[in-house]
Amino acid sequence: MELLLDLQRTNATTILFVTHLLIAIQNFARRGALITRGGSLLIGPKAEMLAPQSLARAYAEGA
Repeated sequence: MELLLDLQRTNATTILFVTHLLIAIQNFARRGALITRGGSLLIGPKAEMLAPQSLARAYAEGA
């Protein structure tokens, strides 16, 4: 993961990292996106995406 971050800093690039590991998002992301079970897409700053209400919406919608 550190290698990816170094490449990002050096080359000023964006990295799309797909994961279900919320700890990875917490430690490495600046922004995030959540896809709900109903197909809606939530996009925003990391803190907003990891907020309980966003996670509840992503995991409960369409259930």
